[in-house]
Amino acid sequence: MSRNIGHALIHDHKLAADSRALETQGAAEVRRAQWEQAVRAALARLSAAARTGVDTQRKSAGWKVSIATYLKAATEVSNGWLAVRLDMGLPVYMSKHLGLLQREIGKGRRWLDLLEKGKV
Repeated sequence: MSRNIGHALIHDHKLAADSRALETQGAAEVRRAQWEQAVRAALARLSAAARTGVDTQRKSAGWKVSIATYLKAATEVSNGWLAVRLDMGLPVYMSKHLGLLQREIGKGRRWLDLLEKGKV
């Protein structure tokens, strides 16, 4: 009988582990959906002019850096997801540009103002 109890405990443990894995995976999907919604909302706030021009496709284009900086401040978005979503290259490279803009924001400048004036 103890053998059956042992198997039942192992089975219960596996079910609990599988349940935790599914919860974690589900939470990650919810986070990614929230991040995507935040990106779309930020894009909607930008003027079309801010997203056009010669430098719009650069990995460090001002609108990309501005949106990434805003999302990092407003959400818990990961650097990896954001770098891929905005086509900014490696997360480390993206972080460098975010740091530069954050220093400007620290001086009291608003990120959208900087973007609209071409300062990023």
